[in-house]
Amino acid sequence: MCICSIRFSFVQYFLNLIFKRQNCIASISEQNKIKHASTNPKADGQGTGKMHSTLLDELNQNGYIVIESFLNPDEVNELYSAGRELCMDAPQENRKIFSTVNQKDAHSKETYFLDSGDKVRFFFEEGAVGENGELLVDPMIALNKVGHSLHIHHSIFNKMTFSNRVKEVCWQLNFNKPAVCQSMYIYKNPGIGGEVISHQDSWFLHTEPNSVIGFWFALEDCTLQNGCLQAIKGSHKSGVHRRYMRNPDKEANQLLIYDRPAPIYSQSSFTPLIVNKGTCIIIHGNVVHKSEQNQSQKSRHAYTFHVIETENVKYSEDNWLQPIENTPFPVLFERKNESVAL
Repeated sequence: MCICSIRFSFVQYFLNLIFKRQNCIASISEQNKIKHASTNPKADGQGTGKMHSTLLDELNQNGYIVIESFLNPDEVNELYSAGRELCMDAPQENRKIFSTVNQKDAHSKETYFLDSGDKVRFFFEEGAVGENGELLVDPMIALNKVGHSLHIHHSIFNKMTFSNRVKEVCWQLNFNKPAVCQSMYIYKNPGIGGEVISHQDSWFLHTEPNSVIGFWFALEDCTLQNGCLQAIKGSHKSGVHRRYMRNPDKEANQLLIYDRPAPIYSQSSFTPLIVNKGTCIIIHGNVVHKSEQNQSQKSRHAYTFHVIETENVKYSEDNWLQPIENTPFPVLFERKNESVAL
């Protein structure tokens, strides 16, 4: 039986959670458990199905959660404008291309990529840069993404990443000491925005036990035509299918490798997540997801970041992304005796 994806209205959800608790975020009591505002068949084209009572239930069942109206219009505009402004800060030479499909000039790109964990770095679309590094398109539509430390170095993205709403969601998902390990602004520009192949986030941000979740904020309406997210419902229950990791052979030119061949997924298994701007999609680290190339005339901007558990969890030392020495990933909160230390 196929169970539909429940869409949460964050406005109603969060209003039910606003109550005072000295020096901490409130945890939800039984009478304030999340109420689903609506069941939207558009989420996966199926019927109504079973209702879930909490965010954790939904994540455990489907591997992702769609929370509508997580951002208000002003917040959407602020993040979107910040992303547009980043286009003007992009390097004018030695431009690096990001592609999950084409791995040409891997060593150069991997070095730039590996060094981006504590920086704000710019990655261009493959079709935006010529053979000599010149731009072939308008600078405003040339970027694939900017990452991977916007949550630290950019005040607007920092504000949203460490907002009480984000902390509350992590609290509801039973995190004890969640930390933000990376962030990205993704452009998915019209006509040029590239495909992101089927993958699990745990390939890249592996922990033992598994703990990574993604927060993905739609800053524009997401459709099939402009490359909305697509996910295989329930695929998080099948474990981690492979790893993308630092090459243990230090003499090799290839700095990053996969530990096994790419899995093959049935394309008919994917559910398109067609959502409006302001929606937040929570993504389990093991759920298989992808996005197709943008074949429309409209962009599909998004801001995303990943959270891991740091209490009694080992962050894999061969992950591509490693914290700076003596500078751990910034923590959202620490749960202590049913309260949160901010």
